Order: sequence, then structure tokens, then C-alpha cells
Amino acid sequence: MMIVDSKRVQRVFKGHGNIQTILDSDCEATDGDALALAWFYCQDYSKFLMSSRAVAAVKEPSENPKWAFMTLKAHLEKSEFSKAEKTINKLMVEDRLIMIDRAEVYQWYGQLLHRQGQYKDALDFYHRSLAIQVVGRAGVAKEDVADCYMDMGRTMHSMACYAEAMEYLEKSLAIKQAVYGEVNHPSIATSYNNIGDVYRSQGNDNRALESYEKSLIMRKAVYGDINHPDIAISSQSIGDIYFSCGDYKRALESYEKSLTIELVVYGEVNHPAIATSYSNIGRVYFSQGNYERALENFEKSLAMRQNVYGEVNHPQIAISYSEIGNVYCSQGDYKQALENYEKSLTIELAVYGEVNHPAIATSYSDIGYVNCSCGEIGRAHV
Repeated sequence: MMIVDSKRVQRVFKGHGNIQTILDSDCEATDGDALALAWFYCQDYSKFLMSSRAVAAVKEPSENPKWAFMTLKAHLEKSEFSKAEKTINKLMVEDRLIMIDRAEVYQWYGQLLHRQGQYKDALDFYHRSLAIQVVGRAGVAKEDVADCYMDMGRTMHSMACYAEAMEYLEKSLAIKQAVYGEVNHPSIATSYNNIGDVYRSQGNDNRALESYEKSLIMRKAVYGDINHPDIAISSQSIGDIYFSCGDYKRALESYEKSLTIELVVYGEVNHPAIATSYSNIGRVYFSQGNYERALENFEKSLAMRQNVYGEVNHPQIAISYSEIGNVYCSQGDYKQALENYEKSLTIELAVYGEVNHPAIATSYSDIGYVNCSCGEIGRAHV
């Protein structure tokens, strides 16, 4: 029987991230935190949140901020935004927090805002966090600075600021490689995947695929054959490249593999990752001219995203309306196409403002095409 304690779990994670070996073994925990940590590091957030340590952290987050931050991540990954916000609000007004912990609160608030599509506000809180970390560098782990750069890079990518996004993501990767060395580590794998996302958005599919494959190889080395959300992300990312190249058969295989893993991990709940998989599968069917199957998947995705994000303006909901509009447009149902395109544009303007953003440009183009097809030439040029 393997005897484990919190220090052993953390040592295994920091060494190479392969925590699953602990959970798969016949083990006995010597303290109440060991298995909770193992569940957290393996991203089994439902079990983690039921642990006594997590329950206590939610009730009184200021008593142990580090555990409170872990519950925040768990709630965000489960898309439980209101629960995450309650914990953040408790920490924001806590006077006893040291500055470094306050920097982490700002970073978590930034992540919450990012997931809600409020990118400018998210960046503001990331900058607040980084400013504290730079001033108090002696008390900050280098990984924390790397994580902040990574969050900033993701948000800049979502705002279509690709050069700035790449700069932040490469800074993050360099710090992680200095910290973890040449070992297979989940955090380094995530950096490669994020960098691949930026290359793909820039149209550089070869460099994107190279980064995605590095990430997938590293994740498989870490997690093995278990169903893990990180492997689902890699499968989806590689599917995106096949889709861009017009290889719809391999794209569909990758997207379905990703969906299968997500349904095992998250179950039948409403989850952003599952919604994205339905959207991706719908895109393949749409490109193949199978509009019925495409609409079926797009509507599943939209319903799930609305349940996750509620009444907030969120870019993922805008994407769903645009996708549904594309189906109706291709079927010649311009009235319903226009309704969906205009819903998408309204959300995008609320999210991105009056900045130049490719999503807004696409919506104006789609609306113009529909108006032109209906013979409303004047409105097509608006």
C-alpha cells in the first residue's frame, strides 16, 4: 500500500505532473489534504469541491487563501461563475490579505471576467496583479508570474491582438521551461497549445500544428490513456488544423474524440468545452453541406452556452448565432439568417466595443450579404 501525504502529492506534481499514479494505486492518505490535492491536480473538481478542506475554504476564504484560490479554479472550470464571484468578493474586501495574495485575487478576478467575455476589464485586473508581483518579486514564485503572462496572452488573443498575445505567451513559456526544465509538465504543454492557437489565428497552420503536436505528446506522457480534459483540448486543436486544410474526415474524428472525453469527464452537464465540441462538429457538417446535422449541433451548442453564461453578452453565444445564421443563409432563409446575424453583432459590439475586431467585421459582412441577396442594396453597404 502506498502511503501519501500532501507533501508527496505536491512533490509529484511539481516534478512531472503525473498525479494519476497516486489515485490509481492502493493508497492511504496520512492527512486530510492529500487526496483533495490529488483530485485537484487531476482536475476532478467535483470530488475536490466535496472535500472538507474545500468546503471550509468556500465558507471562510480568508482563513486559508491558497485553498480558496483552488476552489476558485474548480468553480471556474465547472463554469460556476456566481459561486466563484462570491468567493472573490469575500477576498476583495479582506484587509488581512498580504499583498502577494491580493495579487492572486486580482488574477482570479481577471480569469472570471475573461470567461464572461469582459476582456478589457480582465486585462485591467491582470495588470494590477502583475504590478504587485513585480514590486514584490522576492516573495513571488516565478510560476505565478508565468501564469499571469499566460492569462494576459490568452485575453489579448481573444481580442485579436495577436502580436501582443504571442509576446506574453512566449514570456510565460520561457519562465516555465526555466522552472520545470526538460520534463513533461502540464503547464508547459498548455503553453505550447496556447501558442498554437495564436499561430492558427494568424493563418500559420504549419507552426500551429507543430505546437499542438508538442502539447499532445507531452500531455499523453503525463496522463497516459485516461480521459482527461487537456487531451480533449489537444484533440480539438489538431482537429481545427485538419478543418482549416479541408480534411473534414480527420477533423470530425478529432472533434468526436474530444467530445467523447468531455462527456466522460463532465457528464451530461452544461459545459463550455462540450458546447465548443458540438459547435466544431456542426462546422464540419456545414462544410460538407449537411445542413440538418449542422443545425442540430449548432443549436445544442447555443442552448448549452446560454445555460452556462446566462444573460451576459458573451462572444461564444455570438459565435453560435453566427453559425446558425450561416445555415439559414445557405438554405436561402434570409429572414432567419438576418435575425441571427444581428443578434451576433449586437453581442459583439457589447463585448468588444467600437474597436476593429474580426468578429465584428464578419458580422457586418454577413448582414451585408443577406441584405444584398434580398435586394436591399442600400442596407448591404451599411
